[in-house]
Amino acid sequence: MHYIIIGGGVAGLSAAIALGKRGEEVDLYEKESHVGGLCTNWSRPPYTFNGCMHWLLGSSSGTSFYDMWNSIIDIDKLDFIYHEVRMEMPVRARNARGEYAAFRLFSDAERLRSHLIENAPEDSTLINRFVNAVCMASKHLNVLPPLWNKGVFGNFRQALTMTSMLTVLDIVRYFGKFTTHTFSEQCVSEWLKEVFRRLYTTPTPMVAVVFSAAYANRGVAGYPIGGSAALTHLMERSIPSNVHLHLSSPVTNIIVKRGKATSVILEDGNEVSADHIVSAADWYWTMNHIVVNGKPYEYKEPSLPLYHSYCTLNLGVHMPMDGEPHFQRLLLDEPLLSPDGTMYEEVELEVFNFDRSLTGGDTTRTCMTINLPTHEGGFWIDLYRDNMQKYRKKKNILAGKLLQILSMHYGSEFAMSIEAAILATPATYHRFTNNHLGSSQGWQPSLNVVRQKGDVGMSVHDIKSLSLCGHWTMMGGGLPIAMRSGLLIP
Repeated sequence: MHYIIIGGGVAGLSAAIALGKRGEEVDLYEKESHVGGLCTNWSRPPYTFNGCMHWLLGSSSGTSFYDMWNSIIDIDKLDFIYHEVRMEMPVRARNARGEYAAFRLFSDAERLRSHLIENAPEDSTLINRFVNAVCMASKHLNVLPPLWNKGVFGNFRQALTMTSMLTVLDIVRYFGKFTTHTFSEQCVSEWLKEVFRRLYTTPTPMVAVVFSAAYANRGVAGYPIGGSAALTHLMERSIPSNVHLHLSSPVTNIIVKRGKATSVILEDGNEVSADHIVSAADWYWTMNHIVVNGKPYEYKEPSLPLYHSYCTLNLGVHMPMDGEPHFQRLLLDEPLLSPDGTMYEEVELEVFNFDRSLTGGDTTRTCMTINLPTHEGGFWIDLYRDNMQKYRKKKNILAGKLLQILSMHYGSEFAMSIEAAILATPATYHRFTNNHLGSSQGWQPSLNVVRQKGDVGMSVHDIKSLSLCGHWTMMGGGLPIAMRSGLLIP
């Protein structure tokens, strides 16, 4: 069969490699001059800025995602770092000793247990329940969601029945009732309440917290040296010869005739036919560019929460930054008001002092990133489209505020060491990926995504020979889910 794939991100590349290995003829069309989509790097010599990846699930054996990656690439060709402390953040509330103690998110579950009980012994029962769940989940990673093919709970229950791992179901049953915010209310210690409330920038299902902690505890989710592009470069090198990659080749429409997807229209006006069309592009873009018998496709918009986008400040500084936590939260003395109206009481800071490949091996230079999650992607996208001068002005205002925060944190010498500064907004991500409102991972993980998922899946129910893959087709988002969806193309 002849397949056409739209989009050269991780989902599109995964589908292309898997189909190519099956012996299918594949044409992959990517609108940019390079593959990767969101999974990319930004280059400003001598600095290279990591585009999206904090850690990659399946980086080593112990989870089925490792086997999935190895079905399309040799994942062991990447060098991974496994941090002992995944995150550090100051806590305003005092601990049990009346001290101001920073929280450290240890990868090792027993070190995490000791750290939490040391600071909040009055919550030892709750802490033990949480860490025990992490330890138990670590033993059963092959059945942890999301690993379904059809129907979320059906396959999960089937996997549990086959493996008799009812303990995992107990974890889901108990922690599925909470988000990080509601779980924090179970704590007696004000220190621990603040830790769980601020563990993620938005309220996050506690089930996801347990699973991610289990991945870290088992050592199956590492950061690849070279950042996001290290993965996509390896994927590009793994493309079989029967897969034809067309870069700088935007697709404008998917043509449907008599209920079957038959071809795509390229931006240059050429029409290319295939037996099967695969859209690894944004879900909204796909729905809005399907043409059925000469008319736009009519679809029902899902009532699902959208994953946030980011305003991201990438910095190249002529300082080694040795000893700085690689991932930390900075509490602000005064709230930061973004031009899009979002208010921040803290900012996420990544210091890539552990990956000197991003500075060409120069140990005197360091890449840094501040991430500001925002649900106001429309503000930046509309401003970029309608008023470029105002857009740039707003970007400069936000960048200036962030630089001031860092200068106050690190001192005046830091400001003098900055050699590169690039602020990306949701408009940036939308421009390069077409992701709806610049969303970074499709739908926000929640029970509503399961209950209301409806037609948002890997097919369009009334169109044959059209498949979808990517963040938008499965709950949870992230690179492993994008890869997983690509492997499921029929």
